[in-house]
Order: sequence, then C-alpha cells, then structure tokens
Amino acid sequence: MDFVANNVQLFNIVNLSTAMHKIGKLNSMRGRNVKHVIVEDERFVALVKKIREYLIVTADDVYTSLPKGIGRFGVRELTSIMWGMAHSGMTTSCGDQTLNAVMKRLCVVDDDNPRAQNTSNALWAYATMHNSAKVNHDFLSKMEERCNNIMDDFAPQGISNSLWAF
Repeated sequence: MDFVANNVQLFNIVNLSTAMHKIGKLNSMRGRNVKHVIVEDERFVALVKKIREYLIVTADDVYTSLPKGIGRFGVRELTSIMWGMAHSGMTTSCGDQTLNAVMKRLCVVDDDNPRAQNTSNALWAYATMHNSAKVNHDFLSKMEERCNNIMDDFAPQGISNSLWAF
C-alpha cells in the first residue's frame, strides 16, 4: 500500500490493474472482517482515484491509448480492477463512481477474443460486490452475451462462478 501511495502518479494502466488485483488478493487472505479498513485507507482511495481519472480521460473514445506509454483499458485490465475491488471490500452501494465506470467500460470495450476467465472473474466480482436493490442490467446482459460467445472456452470453475453470479 505504501508503494502504491508513493508511485500511483507514475502508474500506467497495467500498473494500476496489477496493483488493484494484488491488493485484493492480499486482502482476501486476511479475511472478510478487515475489508472495510482497506476501502477506507487513503492509499487505496488514491489508487481508485487514479483509475477513475484515467477512465474519465478516455471516456469519449474507449479505444484510444493514453499518452506517454500509459496504455489503454482492455478487458483484462478492467476485470483485474473489478476483481481487486471485490476482494478489497467495495460494494455496489458504496457510492464510488469508479466501480460504475469500470462496469460501464466493460460493456463497451470488446476484445476480439475475450478470455473466459476474464468474463467469469467480472461476473464473480459483481455478484460479490452486489448489495443494493438496483441491478446493473446492462452489465449483466453484456456478460451474458460474452458467455454465449465463448462458452466452449470456460474451465469448470469459470462455469460455476458465472452460474453462481447470475
């Protein structure tokens, strides 16, 4: 977390998604009862803020790369971010607009060959974070469409996670 705080301004898209994924993974090993501490940590908030900043800058053209080697948000990066957020204790009712921006971007960004693992991870993350009456039907419809297109590529765990999430 200290490394993230000290370097977040230098991070490119891959660094941001990797950091969020790693923080989520480390936090999930600590147990559910400490997740609230992570999402309120100013270092975590700075990471989320930087992700949101880059999502806003690229909102008009989701396929445009950011300048100076910062990269672009692909399906893999977005699902890593979402997975990390879920393991860090973020919820759909937390009020942070970054999560909504990530899900919105996942609905419009297409890979020619999206990996089944990314789709099942995104679905798992959404189901884990979902704690409000409002359902993101656009997100779930897009994920369902992806599942239909790549069904033969799913590992058994991915099928199980996706079915559970739906």
